[in-house]
Amino acid sequence: EMENTISDVLTTYYLIVKQKQIIRAIENTLGLYNERLTIAETKWKIGTASKIDFLQAQVDINEQKSNLLTQKKTLTDLKISFNQVLARDITEDFDTDSIIATQYSPTYDELRSTTFEQNNQIFFQQQNIRINKYMLRESYSNLFPRISLSSSYNFSQTKNQVGLILVNQNLGVNAGITATWSLFNGGNAIQQIKNSKLSILNAQLNFESAKKIIESSLLQTYNGFRSEQEILKLEEQNFDIAKENVT
Repeated sequence: EMENTISDVLTTYYLIVKQKQIIRAIENTLGLYNERLTIAETKWKIGTASKIDFLQAQVDINEQKSNLLTQKKTLTDLKISFNQVLARDITEDFDTDSIIATQYSPTYDELRSTTFEQNNQIFFQQQNIRINKYMLRESYSNLFPRISLSSSYNFSQTKNQVGLILVNQNLGVNAGITATWSLFNGGNAIQQIKNSKLSILNAQLNFESAKKIIESSLLQTYNGFRSEQEILKLEEQNFDIAKENVT
């Protein structure tokens, strides 16, 4: 539960940062489109370009304005979700960093190793296997005799007021070993061993299943991360091209 909460907080936070960058990019693009509109209007008025270019530039600006409003609403929704995850007033406004480190590029093997070392679900399944192995050892112990040790120390002293013996004192140490062995218990010990072995097998299967689920989720997340990096490069190229189109 704690891991899920932390994951939700981090994911929502960086989605907010990403959304702010998207809005800033649209605002920059909108500025370029405004310059393009001015140029198209000037060319149309002096007769070096048709009115169609001017009208198309106006349409492009309106599309960007509409997109900007949509992205701002998305940012507001993300902030509400972030406040909800933190269990605070959902109307509380706040600001975040505007930069996401894009140089971080871990390998899949590094992430896989770290995940398997630190994931609580995997740790829980490993502990479950160990517990069931201890229970199997305990089940095997029912097949062997039980040894118990006992010891005692006695001291007594009697004083007589009359007679030849005035003081009678006894000291004694006793020790014993007892061995008990159940010759027949209806096959319960053997059945308990079989059940313990099945529990170990189930625990191992659950462990492998948890590993596959986590590894599958990790691989999907990693592939998504790599795709986002490529998309970022393309968006940066698109922005540079848009600047060239205006100039």
